[in-house]
Amino acid sequence: MGTEQLFPLIIVAVIIIAIAILFTFVPVMLWISALAAGVRISIFTLIGMRLRRVVPRMVINPLIKAHKAGLDVKRTN
Repeated sequence: MGTEQLFPLIIVAVIIIAIAILFTFVPVMLWISALAAGVRISIFTLIGMRLRRVVPRMVINPLIKAHKAGLDVKRTN
């Protein structure tokens, strides 16, 4: 393999690794489930929770359940 054939493979590998790191750090599935349940939460709020070492699942799942139960829970920044 020449360098002209190897370069695109390296680029694809770097992109796949970057996406894997992104999905590990950012709780995308939790964000999607919150949106599907009608809870308006920003993806940046979830990233902020991760940076503050708060487990987003422990905060967002009860918020989703409260919203589904019909409780009016206010979220503050």
